[in-house]
Amino acid sequence: MHGAALGEEEVALVRKTLNWGGEAFDIPEQIRTDWDQRVSGAARHAAWQAQWDEYQRRYPELANEFQRRTSGALAADWDAQVLELARREQANPGDLDSSVVGFGG
Repeated sequence: MHGAALGEEEVALVRKTLNWGGEAFDIPEQIRTDWDQRVSGAARHAAWQAQWDEYQRRYPELANEFQRRTSGALAADWDAQVLELARREQANPGDLDSSVVGFGG
């Protein structure tokens, strides 16, 4: 079955094929070293953070709006926007598609 866990026989066969003699969940040091991205990841994060800090300095309103939207917070005037959308829909039934374009900003 696709997605099902391997049984003991399948695991033993894979381990034999890969010449993997360690215990279950034992990661050989060479593999651990080759896959360890903590140092390069920290450097990439620091570079990204510097860019974000500069963006916030240059475009504070856009940065605040980005943070609001990505945090899931609603616009401060959300209730008023919903009421206005409902009023427009009542005045022009069937025109909802064009009303919601750009809604919620």
